[in-house]
Amino acid sequence: MNTKRLELLKELYAQQPKDAFAPYGIGLEYAGAEEWESASVWFERAYETDADYLPNYYQWALSLMKTDRAEKAIDVLNKGIALAKTLKENKTLLELEFLLDDLE
Repeated sequence: MNTKRLELLKELYAQQPKDAFAPYGIGLEYAGAEEWESASVWFERAYETDADYLPNYYQWALSLMKTDRAEKAIDVLNKGIALAKTLKENKTLLELEFLLDDLE
C-alpha cells in the first residue's frame, strides 16, 4: 500500500467530504493491500457521498465478496447495474453483470 498516497487521499477527503473520489481512492488503496474490510468501509462511504459515482459499485461489491457478504454484494451490484443502464454506460454494465454472474 502506498501510505503517502493514502495520507494524501485522507487529507483530500477531510477537505472535500462531499466528493466521492477521495473515499473511493482510499478504498482502492486498501483493496490493493487486500485489506478488504477497510476497503469495504471506504467504498460504502463513497456510495453515501455520491450514489451516482458508478466506478465505486464494482469495487464495493468485490470487497463485500472478499469479506463473505454475498447478499450485500448482490444488492450493490443490482444498484450499480440499474445506474449503469440509466447512464447508458455499457462497458460498466457488462462488468457489473459479469461479477453478478460469478456470485450467482
